[in-house]
Amino acid sequence: MNIMQRAHHHWSFKMQAQRTVSDLRVVIKDMIQTTKYYPCSRWVVPSGGQGMDKKRAFALWNTMIDPENCTVEDINEIFLNEPNKRSRIDDPNSLQDMMGSFARQS
Repeated sequence: MNIMQRAHHHWSFKMQAQRTVSDLRVVIKDMIQTTKYYPCSRWVVPSGGQGMDKKRAFALWNTMIDPENCTVEDINEIFLNEPNKRSRIDDPNSLQDMMGSFARQS
């Protein structure tokens, strides 16, 4: 089942009856916040060894470690925005930055 089918299924059974918004971004955000769904790495890992887009990778990481705080901006970045070819994680410091950026607060 692809993302559009899953989103439609989620909206039909969980949101339509409540007369909530039908914005695709809000539906996907709601899906992720249930912790039953999460974006797979294919959304951020390009083929052929090209570096990952930083903003997209950070947004995906955020949804993985803290799904309840997933935002529409995260959804835009992961699923809808065109990757920035110049903002790639292709140096060792970038991964370190990403890990520090999303450290959980205790």
